[in-house]
Amino acid sequence: MFIRSLPNQDRSRANRSGDPKVCFAGDGAPAVTIYDVYTVDSGNNSGKFTYLTQSGAGYTSTTPSWYSWTFSPRVQLTGINITGH
Repeated sequence: MFIRSLPNQDRSRANRSGDPKVCFAGDGAPAVTIYDVYTVDSGNNSGKFTYLTQSGAGYTSTTPSWYSWTFSPRVQLTGINITGH
């Protein structure tokens, strides 16, 4: 899975190529907290991820392989569970 977010100093900038990416690969469920997430791409992985909206509402999304989620406004990613390819 690929997660795109902006570092603190770039929060006011619009999406642009070269934004930071965080990559998780292989099966597992690492504990994460990633702020200002605007895209989650599953790539060749399937699984689910949990996130909080800016209002504090929590959600879990299940994603198949080769799927992309885009968030506006940005969210806080609170969990990732990669279950397979």
